[in-house]
Amino acid sequence: MVASLFRSIPKERYGEIRDMFLRMRNELGVPLEVVNDGEVTALAGSMSLGEGRVLGLALGSSEAGGYATAAGNITGWLDELAFAR
Repeated sequence: MVASLFRSIPKERYGEIRDMFLRMRNELGVPLEVVNDGEVTALAGSMSLGEGRVLGLALGSSEAGGYATAAGNITGWLDELAFAR
């Protein structure tokens, strides 16, 4: 599966952008983590409520889900639900 961000990239040039975020992290010398919008929603909900155990659902061009644990950490468990069977 290819991220929506890369849909217009021709297949023969995909190798040039495949590691784009890793290169950005290394070239800038900063911590960088790429996460799904469902996880960001859960994290934002946990931070705004000041509590953990939060399920976040993001309804955009598709549906995504994320979970923030009791400690307020995201897990990567749910992600892109639009492709769930």
